[in-house]
Amino acid sequence: MSIYRRFISEKTMTPEGAAAASSKLVTPANALTASRPVLAGHAARMLVRGERYVTPWIITAAATDMEGIVARAMDKYFPAMDRGTTKIGIAGDKHADVLAMLILSGAALRAPRVSAAGKLAVATVLGQEGVKIVWALSSGWRYRRETGMLLDVPPSVDGKEATAEKLTAVCAAAATNDTDSWTLRRGLDAVALGFAGVGTLRGEKARQDYVPIVEELLGAHAHDQAAEANQ
Repeated sequence: MSIYRRFISEKTMTPEGAAAASSKLVTPANALTASRPVLAGHAARMLVRGERYVTPWIITAAATDMEGIVARAMDKYFPAMDRGTTKIGIAGDKHADVLAMLILSGAALRAPRVSAAGKLAVATVLGQEGVKIVWALSSGWRYRRETGMLLDVPPSVDGKEATAEKLTAVCAAAATNDTDSWTLRRGLDAVALGFAGVGTLRGEKARQDYVPIVEELLGAHAHDQAAEANQ
């Protein structure tokens, strides 16, 4: 079980009232989601330039992933404001996660001060992310070709945990930029490699779990089409 399981569950990913989520754009939670790739971009520039003290920016970017807590708090304590769970927030969260991870990963691979082991961890994460993205694009294109609609498969708990683990690996790798201590760098290397391995395996399992879901959706559409043709 992932160390992030206590923070991620079916309930937190599909909060009460999500079906009637607000269509508002400007909300505290959405601001956090939008800031994630922006903060990651700033940290990436620092990494590529070999500048120190990048870790606080990376931690801040990762902390914005708590926007779900903020959204649920707004739903609970300030429901009349209609600024809690939003449709765009539910859809945008997973894209913000992936974009921030890719930005940081690309910079970490180019960063002159990131350790070799850290770069290996980042490359491992990028490998699985690449497989996932290619599969998602291929499945989405196939689904749209056959149904005329966009494919929208909600993220699973395993998928969200894997993303958190892979992001932890990237953050630990990037943090080697900020220290010359042999002991601390080796410790960060171990964290990066460990989370990269676990996150990659969990992420691939989650991707494979999505495959039958997509096939089921396509099968249901084909069945509906056949039923309409026979009427």
